[in-house]
Amino acid sequence: MEFDNIYNVTSSLRQNDGHKLTLKYLDQAHTYAGMLEGTPNRKANDWGIETDLNYASQYRFSMGKPYLVEPKRRDYLREPGDMDRVRERTSKYPAEWGRDPEWLPLVRCIGCFFSTTTSRNPTKDMSSLTVVWYKNDFAYPIDDGILADIRSLDWDRWTGIAWRPTLNTEKRQQCRRLAAFSESRSACTTAMNLPRIGNLLGRNNL
Repeated sequence: MEFDNIYNVTSSLRQNDGHKLTLKYLDQAHTYAGMLEGTPNRKANDWGIETDLNYASQYRFSMGKPYLVEPKRRDYLREPGDMDRVRERTSKYPAEWGRDPEWLPLVRCIGCFFSTTTSRNPTKDMSSLTVVWYKNDFAYPIDDGILADIRSLDWDRWTGIAWRPTLNTEKRQQCRRLAAFSESRSACTTAMNLPRIGNLLGRNNL
């Protein structure tokens, strides 16, 4: 991710096919924040991922189905072998119970990305996608493998319904004048959500 001077404290990346994505919101939490005791296993992790995806689908500015960067599952917590005693204990249970220890990366991330590319509906101004991934530490930085997955995903296939911000003619003209000082029109369409820019245009909320 690179810092984007067009926006206020915002990062962006360029996909392999040329789409420019701007990360506008990033929500992070401990993957196992609600686990009071015990050791996670595959069934528990599957349920947790599904819960996180459901939460992400209701997140602010989330449109459509969230995209999941498949997490790397492992049979240890911090280093290989540190779950051997737990595995010895769970080996007494039937295999179909799925009690063997399995860990996901310890931080769950939900990122809302925006783009001015709207191939699915060229009459609109913006498209967005909510992405869910897991990593071992809080961002920043975002792991290279996760960024590589986001760069290669099919944006036009996964993005939610494209939309056009509601602006009257006067505000739209003001927004276009503001965009003249930026590198591209995307600065205007995304900045419309920033209260600071809204104040520059003469009102608190566009």
